[in-house]
Amino acid sequence: MFRIIAFIALLLGCHFVNAQDHKHITLHGNVSDSTTGPLSSATVVLLQQVDSVMTSFAITDVKGNFELKRVSPGDYVLQSSFLGYYTFTKQISIGNRQERVDLGEINLQAVASDLDAVVVKGDRIPIMINKDTIEYNAEAFKTQPNDVVEDLLRKLPGVEVEADGTVKAQGEEVQQILVDGKEFFGRDPQIATKNLPAGAVDKVQVFDKKSDMAEFTGIDDGADEKAINIELKEDHKKGVFGNVAAGYGTKDRYEGKANLNKFSKNQQLSFIGMSNNVNRQGFSMNDFVNFAGGMGNLMRNGGGRNISNNAAGIPLSEGLSNGFVQTDAAGLNLNQDFGTRTKLNASYFYSSIRKDLDQDIIRENIVSERSFISDENEDETSINANHRLNVTMDHKIDSTQNLRLRANLSFNNSEYSLLGNSQTFDAFGEEANSSLRDNVAMGENINLTSSLMYRKKFQKIGRSLTATLSFGTSADEQEAHQQSINDFIGRSGMGSSIDSIVQDQFQTNDALNYGVEIRYTEPLGKNKFLGLDYERKNNTNELKKDIFDLEDNRSIFNGILSNHYNRDYIYDRGTASLRWIKGNSNLSVGMSLQNASLVGEILSGEGATIEQYYTNWLPRINWNFDLASSKSLRLNYTTNVREPSLTQLQPIVDNSNPLSIYIGNPDLLPEYTHRLQFRYFSFSQFSMTNFFAMLTGSYTDNAIINARTIDEQFRQTTTPVNVDSDYRLTSFLGLGTPAKWLGSRINLNGNFTYNRGRVFVNSIEENTDRYISSINLSFDNLKKELVDLMVGGKISHSLTEYSISQDLDQAYVNQSFYGDITFNIKDSWSIGTKLDYHIYSGGTFMEAQRVPLWSASISKFILKNRGEIKLAAYDILNKNVGIQQSIDLNYLEETRITSLSQYFMLSFTYAINQLGNQQNAPRGFRMMRRPR
Repeated sequence: MFRIIAFIALLLGCHFVNAQDHKHITLHGNVSDSTTGPLSSATVVLLQQVDSVMTSFAITDVKGNFELKRVSPGDYVLQSSFLGYYTFTKQISIGNRQERVDLGEINLQAVASDLDAVVVKGDRIPIMINKDTIEYNAEAFKTQPNDVVEDLLRKLPGVEVEADGTVKAQGEEVQQILVDGKEFFGRDPQIATKNLPAGAVDKVQVFDKKSDMAEFTGIDDGADEKAINIELKEDHKKGVFGNVAAGYGTKDRYEGKANLNKFSKNQQLSFIGMSNNVNRQGFSMNDFVNFAGGMGNLMRNGGGRNISNNAAGIPLSEGLSNGFVQTDAAGLNLNQDFGTRTKLNASYFYSSIRKDLDQDIIRENIVSERSFISDENEDETSINANHRLNVTMDHKIDSTQNLRLRANLSFNNSEYSLLGNSQTFDAFGEEANSSLRDNVAMGENINLTSSLMYRKKFQKIGRSLTATLSFGTSADEQEAHQQSINDFIGRSGMGSSIDSIVQDQFQTNDALNYGVEIRYTEPLGKNKFLGLDYERKNNTNELKKDIFDLEDNRSIFNGILSNHYNRDYIYDRGTASLRWIKGNSNLSVGMSLQNASLVGEILSGEGATIEQYYTNWLPRINWNFDLASSKSLRLNYTTNVREPSLTQLQPIVDNSNPLSIYIGNPDLLPEYTHRLQFRYFSFSQFSMTNFFAMLTGSYTDNAIINARTIDEQFRQTTTPVNVDSDYRLTSFLGLGTPAKWLGSRINLNGNFTYNRGRVFVNSIEENTDRYISSINLSFDNLKKELVDLMVGGKISHSLTEYSISQDLDQAYVNQSFYGDITFNIKDSWSIGTKLDYHIYSGGTFMEAQRVPLWSASISKFILKNRGEIKLAAYDILNKNVGIQQSIDLNYLEETRITSLSQYFMLSFTYAINQLGNQQNAPRGFRMMRRPR
């Protein structure tokens, strides 16, 4: 009942805070050319006379008509603009007695033909629309001192920022954020949005970015992605700006961060730094490179740690919000123009993350009409340090050809320790086995990837040639010490036994890969193109894993568990494709022939050679159809082959974990997957309503799954096998629209996933059907000058059904509700509070869990709004606990993590502005020639 009352109260509050006046008025009118008639898609905005903050806006329809709804009485500036026309400006007053005001006809004057290159400056037009680009004037959207770009984006119509920092524009996720058209710390959008000050921004441009190849050749290849360009104010392009912040709180909690930028005409230099122990990062985890040393997952239920063959990173599904996380990070980004032909982008980023986890894990395992439950407790600490250097250099040889060099170098160092205990119980609650573990590990990894691309476009339009050389190498060293005691308890007439492990593990994994790719495009008449592509890749791995048993202070080499092998994977792929571009349609049909070989040589034990050769046809179809300037349809059909890893192929017993034994299968076949995706997107410039729909289906032939054999003491032996098919269907629907009657923007989205898979347990094959669905609804108020409010909720459902073990079907429902409100008082105070309320269904293990997380803050702006003093309280109710639930084909798991709880913090933030031109430019009307 509490969550319902809280949700309704927040929803009503959303309506209340936008009903700031007792009366709302509708303004209507028509925009036309002074000679040719109505203008469609012209922008009409209403600004407050006092501070020029935008109050309302509209886009004219096909007849030039517009409406400005829910306008309060007052004094305003009315502006209308259209590309190629002078801006119309008029001061108006709206009285209390009016309900509907006719603004009449607004005539725009076209720029004279001899002034085609004129740009009008000085007027503050909040929104300009030019084909597929929407440009926002940052000054028309009020932000608080020391706000960052993320805060500005939240206020832009058609742009959304989700709780995890993901940015969406017109319903699509933004893949890249540029600063003055240049990369900023690579492709991580959140480094720009969470660090750059909002006060430095002049304009925000949302557009569909073409691929590098399409931009170079001028031929649209359909590989667009949503992007945002942050255009800085002119004075910020010639000076130093940024901010520094520091805070200290109870329980020795601290946070410090800094962002400094020095820009000039031909150079951008940026520094970011942060240090805190409050689980915060100023970057997105998806872009965070793999941390050191292959700190792979520990084998649960017994024998301790088994070093994985691949360097692993932070598990992105877990993130850094749970547990106790200490982060230190710093980075430099440089953009340098060397004349007009050569451009350099280079960035260095260092991070050190320490994470302490104390977690309880309960898993119900499904085994052929019966189940057993494992209960684990783990206390683990990981320390990961990472250095990353990225370099991109573009050199324009002449107007028809260029070179691009990319290089990425990373060095990782990590340490890991774990203390754990686990117990396994049968369906009647009788204990079957138990385990105690004490493991430590450390590792280092260095990784280099690079490519050199040459591009040439010929005199004949559409003819182009691209050649790419790639090279990469990595070296990984790991060592671990593990101790475990495993007690197999006697039951059903079986005797008890105890198995202990005390081992040292040493592993090196060296990799080398190189390749070449050549692409040629030839026009076949008007709007038709032939594409020919050849690619060859070579990947070589050399793995050495030595295991030593420690007995009576002696180190004894374990030849059974140790393993040395070399692996070579080579493929050649040739592709022919045809592309038709006609009007709004872009269709490409292609076919690839791929020959691949996988050769592995096992050097340990008796030795063996594993050879696999594959030949596959790989068809693909891509169709992009633009129904209108803001409506698009995408249809993609692709196929791909995934070869089994050498670990899956080698017939070697790995019993380093007595409770989980693994044996490879040399008879495995590669997986072959068909994937069909349909996407529809529409965005109305008139109503700022976006709709997105996606449907994806996949079918995998010879899918590789793990077959398991489990004995009476629940010891498990796993072997990979092929099954004839695996099906998956995923759908997503999203709708965002303003609800002016509520004074809010409504966002509604839902997704559904179905998967038909197979489970092999004790030689019994069983079909499983998984259904996963969720629905998310949020309200975000439109007028944010005084109050910024967002409320919403999400419900997710998961169900797994078994064809044989129907009594063991699993299902759970999770719910979450949230509300976030900020009051801005007289430009000098800001008060905010946020409530997240999570409900986890009890399911198999325990009663439903309710976790309310409440935080609040108050800020005072000083020093002419360049300084901010902030007092914040986090987890006021002291209820924070990390809960994760996951469901798979044959298990249901719940994890409970002790996490950061209540603390209070006092912080100070100061904005640095040493700009090249401290004086504001006059706002009068002036014209400038656009550079040609």
